[in-house]
Amino acid sequence: TPCGVAALHHATAPREYMATQLERDKHARYLLHCLREVPQPYAALDTSRLSLAYFCVAGLDVLAHLGKIDAPLRAGIVEWIYSLQVLPPSDGCAGLPADRLGGFRGSGYLGAAHSSGGAPSSSPYDGAHLAMTYTALAVLLTLGDDLSRVDGPRVLAFVSSLQDEAGCFSAYPGGERDMRFLFCAAAVVAMLRGSAVRTESSGCEPFPDPSRTLLVQA
Repeated sequence: TPCGVAALHHATAPREYMATQLERDKHARYLLHCLREVPQPYAALDTSRLSLAYFCVAGLDVLAHLGKIDAPLRAGIVEWIYSLQVLPPSDGCAGLPADRLGGFRGSGYLGAAHSSGGAPSSSPYDGAHLAMTYTALAVLLTLGDDLSRVDGPRVLAFVSSLQDEAGCFSAYPGGERDMRFLFCAAAVVAMLRGSAVRTESSGCEPFPDPSRTLLVQA
């Protein structure tokens, strides 16, 4: 585990190589670099690129260096995140599962048409993911966005569709389920409740009733 590795390093590293304080500026420069250009070793994580953006932005916030994200970069990140929103198709929703009607995908690697507000699912494999939806909303709020372009009802319907009868949540339909995704679901509901998110969905009615979700009922 990372904690185990850190403990091993602490026990074996020569004292002259052990940092005595957190190099905030160096960490901030690294995180800013990753926001602009992801290092090659991380290319395999393209399917969850939103999570990389989340760790970079959240890291800068923790380091009190969020202000180092200048206005053009901030605007670019916000627009990129909205482009990953899964929207219902214009020709109808019949037979489509909730993950192809709302929420956020991890990146555009499966070829969905780029649009500043989001795009319909391009295939059965191009759907929303619960963790990516959480990271999308978290980054938007951290960067000062009011979530007014988020299709709130669709996102909640997507979250609702992932909950089983025992109250557990999966990452996507048929995917793994554990406490990570329960946290993501709770956080998504909390973030949408306290925002300027749209209360009416964009097209393609009716959609699943989000009140089914136990978290929404609470």
